[in-house]
Order: sequence, then C-alpha cells, then structure tokens
Amino acid sequence: MGTRARGIAAMTGIVAAALAATAGSASADEAPPQPSFTAQADLDGNGTPETVTITKSGDNTQDLSATIDGKTVHTSMPGNGFAGDVSPLRVADFNGDGASDLVVKYSVGANTDWFGVWDFDGTGFRQLTTPDGKALTLNEGGGLATRTGYACADVPNRELSSVAAEADDISQDPITYTGSRTTYRVQDGIATPQRTMDLKSVPSADPLVSPNPDTCG
Repeated sequence: MGTRARGIAAMTGIVAAALAATAGSASADEAPPQPSFTAQADLDGNGTPETVTITKSGDNTQDLSATIDGKTVHTSMPGNGFAGDVSPLRVADFNGDGASDLVVKYSVGANTDWFGVWDFDGTGFRQLTTPDGKALTLNEGGGLATRTGYACADVPNRELSSVAAEADDISQDPITYTGSRTTYRVQDGIATPQRTMDLKSVPSADPLVSPNPDTCG
C-alpha cells in the first residue's frame, strides 16, 4: 500500500473511531425509562375504565397519573419499593359506589408490605384518611410471627376490614394468632371505624387471620 493510501486508511479509521465514540456518548447520556405499571380502573364510576399509570419518579417517590375526560391528573406519593422499583397497582371498590379505589404499594419490608389508598374526587387524586386526618394505611404479610392484611364484605353495605395479629407460639401446629380485626365504612374519602373484633388463638387457615384482598375488587 502506498503512502497516500495508508494515510487515507488511517484518517478513515480515526473518523470512524470518533463517530463511534460520539454515538456511545450520546447513548450514555440518554436516561433509561423509569419503571412503571398501568392498570384499568373506573375512577369516576361512569362505567368506562381509565388507564392509570404508576411511575418511579425519584429514589423514594412515585407518580400516579391518569387521563379522565381528556384531562390528565397526577400526584406524587412515597415509593420505597424492593430494589427501588414500583409495584403493580391494585384496583378496589371499598364502598361499593362503582368508582374505583387504588391501592398503591408504598414500601416493601422483609415480611410486610405497606400500602396507601387513593381515589378520584372529581378534580384530582385524593388520599383516603381516617377521621383524625391520618392517611389510611393497609399492611399485608408478616411471615409466621405476624398476620396482617385486608379484605372486604357486603353486610349489607360494602365494608373494609384490616387485620393485625401475632402468633401465640410459632412452634405450634397449626399456629394460632391473637390480635384484632377493625372494620371501616369508607365514604367521601374517609375510612371511619365501625367496630373492632378481638381475635383469640385463631388458627392460621381461618379467613379471620388470612384475609383475601381480592374480595375488595
């Protein structure tokens, strides 16, 4: 190869390397998409479901969004999920009015998960609270030592029940649990306690200490 040909080949190699480096730099600068999940939920109770999206928006935050009648609404909330990701939304109807409530996982622990509850109040997302203004929080899990969870029943109106119980002795077979089950009536964004049932040495297979969240769908 002549001197001129070698020079052209060398220059071509330099240009190609520069283009490759530039492309690599551009790719590195592009932020990866944030983890997200979508769900179908009839937020306004008109019989037509909306698409609701939960997206990781920060190290300990997540964003909930939906488009209702052409208007996009969103809100930010805590989100410290396992490995920093968001979790799928749960769709429920805690008061039987036909409008969907959203159960959003806030945090994932070793054995217990924490959830917040949100609905659409006609203008935007609203976090459900108890009468004292504190956010309604639902727990689920607990491993062998503890039972927590929630379920719904129509008696005759829809009610939400939250369970918290501890094992009497994890070496027993079957294990029994002692604690309480609190029932709420949900209306206008407020979960008002109706009654509390004391649980005493209830076997692990009993629905009283093994609540099924699917009953709230």
